[in-house]
Amino acid sequence: MGHKLRSSRRASCHVPLVSFFIFVPFFFLCQPRAWSSDPAQEKVRQPTTLQYEVSVTLKLIQVFVTDKRGRPVKDLNKSDFEIFDNGQRKTITDFEKHFLALAEKKLEQQEVADLQKTAVPPAAQLPKLNRKLFFIFDIQQNDGLGFLQSKKAALHFMDTQVQPTDEIGILSYQVRIGLKMHEYLSPDHKKIRKAIEKLKGIPGTGSEGQMTGPVGEEDISGILAGLGWSPPSPEADEATMMRLNYVAIMTELAKTLRYIPGHKNIVFFSAGYARSTLALDIMFQKNFEDMCKQFGSSSCPVYTVNAMGSRSRFMSPDERGDQSLQNLAAFSGGQYFEDVAKVEKIETGIQNATGNYYVLGYSIDEKWDGQFHEIKVTVKREGCNVSAQSGYYNPKPFTEFSEFEKQLHLMDLAFNEHPQFQSPVELPFIALPCRDESGTHLVFMTDLPWESRKEIIRQQTEMVYIVIDQDDNVIESKRGDVQIPDISKKQVVYYGIISPKPGAYDCVMILRNLVTGKAARARGAATVSQPVLSGLQLDPPLLLVPTGDKDVAYFRLTGKDNKDKEAVDTPAIGLKDFFPFLSNRLVPVMDEIQRETSRVLAIVRSMVFNVPNVDIEFSASLKPSPEGEEVTLSLSILNGKRQGKADILLLEFPFPELKPGEYTLTIVTMDKNSEAKTEVSRTIRVI
Repeated sequence: MGHKLRSSRRASCHVPLVSFFIFVPFFFLCQPRAWSSDPAQEKVRQPTTLQYEVSVTLKLIQVFVTDKRGRPVKDLNKSDFEIFDNGQRKTITDFEKHFLALAEKKLEQQEVADLQKTAVPPAAQLPKLNRKLFFIFDIQQNDGLGFLQSKKAALHFMDTQVQPTDEIGILSYQVRIGLKMHEYLSPDHKKIRKAIEKLKGIPGTGSEGQMTGPVGEEDISGILAGLGWSPPSPEADEATMMRLNYVAIMTELAKTLRYIPGHKNIVFFSAGYARSTLALDIMFQKNFEDMCKQFGSSSCPVYTVNAMGSRSRFMSPDERGDQSLQNLAAFSGGQYFEDVAKVEKIETGIQNATGNYYVLGYSIDEKWDGQFHEIKVTVKREGCNVSAQSGYYNPKPFTEFSEFEKQLHLMDLAFNEHPQFQSPVELPFIALPCRDESGTHLVFMTDLPWESRKEIIRQQTEMVYIVIDQDDNVIESKRGDVQIPDISKKQVVYYGIISPKPGAYDCVMILRNLVTGKAARARGAATVSQPVLSGLQLDPPLLLVPTGDKDVAYFRLTGKDNKDKEAVDTPAIGLKDFFPFLSNRLVPVMDEIQRETSRVLAIVRSMVFNVPNVDIEFSASLKPSPEGEEVTLSLSILNGKRQGKADILLLEFPFPELKPGEYTLTIVTMDKNSEAKTEVSRTIRVI
């Protein structure tokens, strides 16, 4: 079993959660209800105290420059630009050019395959501000054919237009579910493509979900009756609330996306709202226009794609949703595409509009006041049209975040390889599969040293863990309050135990201060193997080292959870049920040991199935990685315990003097009578 992530995969949110407060908040799931919140900032750099002092940071601005014919201008230099922040001219210190060759030609099939192989570039190769695209599928304002064509258009764009550094996210909206994040921004394009293919939903029954035609004359009198008008029927009332909830949720999304620096290009697939609705529902019209403007002020141009396309010619003008889509594109600074079936026109238009840009960077004094800064960018060369974000918001204290903003903040920590909001403290992680008579289990834990604990575990702190299977399904999640341990404890180990089916899993554990937002996270992978029907089974060992004169505290997460049939939390089972020889003077080895360590202990669990008269012996070896001479370790059994069919042993290995580097520790168990044997390995790093 390896202890590194199999990939930078973030979860696809396939679990239908019904409440942010009951289940986990990182699914970015907005329930259908109206709300409002304070504006969010574009970029968060969380401090370690509540003083929020002014700090100097680099502000990055994406700039699109075209000539009079709308073609990208590619030969500008840093000296050609001027940038003003609240009217004050700034010195440009950083400068990048981004021009996509794909904007001018279509990839051949082999080129597509080559691109997909290199879809996840190393972190060192990522530009300072690469292109970001969100595909949003409005399943409610659509029909079956339109939904299928929307997916086809998005997949075609993925196959022909994406660049290796593009970050893409996938969302969908349904009135009974809300806004659902299927994939967060990621350069893993294979994963994004898979998420689009797996999209499912029940399209609405018409342009209003419940109402299939334009608003009738009887509704006009109700609307004009005054501010306190009441709809003439429960059906009309429900349709009105659906529209207002949709606008409220999308407005909150627009405000929250201010966190993410640069342009966030949104490709929105929808049939839109009927012209009659915009004309007659005054409240909806006003809120809809405000929503469109919020996307524009958040540097989120929306490229709307009419999912009805040519089929709308069979509809009356009042029934068509093209006007709402045109308004959304115009107010946000995007572009309207009239037919989802015209994939080449769509991809060319989006690529030309989003794929060629400059990045300008300058220093700012970052204040924690949430104030808006107006940005103006000019080019000295004549005949150039300049488009850049209109401004940005200063950060604000974490306690002032809306619930929606806190969801995105936590999701960013959980599923983003390089979080946009902050650089969390990265913690070590181990996940150990175990088996007993009741089935298979997975124990995972992280070690929180004092240096990290004093920054995070104070005031109100929460812990969240997520377990994801190989199909990107969240099979287990839990969140709850963190106990604040005695400061005399040198180290604190937080752990969780679940009982999943055999398979490969990714795990994420997050500790987050609910006052400052400062966070730490631990991530890793584990494989729960199929049960052995005959022969020997050896579970991966829990390695331990003495702590000296300081105690170790072990805490299991308690709180509200999300259970399903794939995995069940095991509250009746504790860490010592699997590893009974633990003590507060032994600390688990996550992935590192000190060079001066002279002995390592291991708690090993073994079971025998359908083999009579066994005579078991253990052996161990240590081998440098990737190459080196294997060293046989002497081994002592310090203690043992029979637990059901499992033999649990406490082993001791005297370690030789080792050079810094990575090593593989292998433990072998063999039946001397039948010579049947099995082995397990752990990778450790000597520092």
